[in-house]
Amino acid sequence: MHATNDGITLMALISLFLFGIFTGIIRSYTNDLWAVGAFHSAWNFMQGPVLGVSVSGNSNQALILESKDTPNRVFFNEGLFGLEGSGLTVIIFVIVITLVLFIGEKRRKYK
Repeated sequence: MHATNDGITLMALISLFLFGIFTGIIRSYTNDLWAVGAFHSAWNFMQGPVLGVSVSGNSNQALILESKDTPNRVFFNEGLFGLEGSGLTVIIFVIVITLVLFIGEKRRKYK
């Protein structure tokens, strides 16, 4: 769905793929699709209205903070696409997914 958004890059696609894996994990652990929708809504709300950054290439809708794109910091802010397409977000998703899966497997072993 985001492939035609402004500012889409390979890093953004990787990040979106990892976001999909993470929301799949949320669905798996909670058995609740509403939890996934709530998480996705909160994710977008924090980026747009709260932090004031672009959300999936859509211009920012800042209500609380306002951020400006910094072209020489693309690893951190991914330019037009926003934080969710940054290399930093990819690293964080990989760490969180790994931790959640590792902790989940340990819990399943002890049940």
